[in-house]
Amino acid sequence: MKSWENILKLVPEIYQEQGVKFLREHHYAILGDRMGLGKTLQALMIAVETSKNILVVCPSYLKYTWADEVKKYFIKPPKTYLIKDKKDIPDNPENDQIIILGYSRLKDCIHLFKWCDIAIADEVHFLKNHTTKRTNYFHTGLTDHRPARFVGLSGTPIKNRVPEFYTLIKLCDLNPSRTSGEGCPLTYWQFCHKFTNRRDYRFGNRTVTKFEGAKNIPLLKRLLHGKYLRRTKVNSLNLPKLIYKEIYVDYNMPEEKEMWEEFNEKKKSATSSFKAKSAILKAKFTAKYTQDLIDAGEGPILVFTEHLAPVDILLKTIRGNVAIITGGISAEERHQHVQDFQAGKLDALICTIGAGSTGFTLHAANHVVFNDLSWVPADNDQAVKRIHRIGQDKTCFVHRILGSTIDGLICKKLDEKSKVLEKVL
Repeated sequence: MKSWENILKLVPEIYQEQGVKFLREHHYAILGDRMGLGKTLQALMIAVETSKNILVVCPSYLKYTWADEVKKYFIKPPKTYLIKDKKDIPDNPENDQIIILGYSRLKDCIHLFKWCDIAIADEVHFLKNHTTKRTNYFHTGLTDHRPARFVGLSGTPIKNRVPEFYTLIKLCDLNPSRTSGEGCPLTYWQFCHKFTNRRDYRFGNRTVTKFEGAKNIPLLKRLLHGKYLRRTKVNSLNLPKLIYKEIYVDYNMPEEKEMWEEFNEKKKSATSSFKAKSAILKAKFTAKYTQDLIDAGEGPILVFTEHLAPVDILLKTIRGNVAIITGGISAEERHQHVQDFQAGKLDALICTIGAGSTGFTLHAANHVVFNDLSWVPADNDQAVKRIHRIGQDKTCFVHRILGSTIDGLICKKLDEKSKVLEKVL
């Protein structure tokens, strides 16, 4: 293959060249750069430099995004083949191309790991659970066929708890070249006991065990050496300023005030049902707040909620051209909504955090409004990075709509989780 210098449309940043150097030296590795720092570009750089047959596995809704990225970065893009349905899966694929498929197609695509020289797993935290089928299929592909290289990409390799690192470490341990540092001989449960604190909780007649926090961090970092590279900020990148604003709900209608008073009386029950109700009760206020930003000429606006019910309220209340991205929206529709948003055809894009917080570049906006937050701090961070990334030249604003004691409890818990994850990452 030609070296990437000859076919890229742009000159990569120094830190991106350093990332490629790391991937070149460590044949199985996880690139964990913070969202917006160009992980896709670095993966494509190492792929075309070292490999003829490139396999990209990603969440299904990102297949079209990957195809667009290939076109964007290269003067003469490599041949790119998308697997959309089972009938698209080739038995004997041609050489010198990129094949892109979703995690949901892994079961029928194990043989492609034998074909490829490099396997790229985008949003590799999708493989964090060692018991899921997609994780087992991916491990089987690498174990049985051992392509020369593997690159995992994720701005949030551990989104919630330290044990989520385990399956990613074990993927790197499959490296046939043995260039990924020290091996991990531990089982999953040994790993949990070694690097987290065990907590046993009694619920009625049963005991539930949870592994929380982090311990033996220097040993864990030694285990990650050669497998994991993360940069959270780069001096040469010069991203614009990021400003957080907390907006408190102002209730004028008597019936709304009564609902909130009743809601807040149950402040000790911070359950998911109360969190969902909080999100619904705030939705009309969030819609009005978003409309004010649009009317002030600050659009387009990106709006996030963790729950599905507020999406309908927001969609019906915000005027103008508005689209939504939820789990029920097809990959093709999501791709079109993103293109329309970036082209300035939409006034607002409303997304559930689970469906719209990863993989998309939405820096046509410099305002993101959270109707409510996810319990997982990394998911909220991912959502913010849809606008605060390479290519953004405006100051970015994050508006968090707060209106109940539940919101306060969530923010407090998120801060605690974030501190633990920062120590490890």
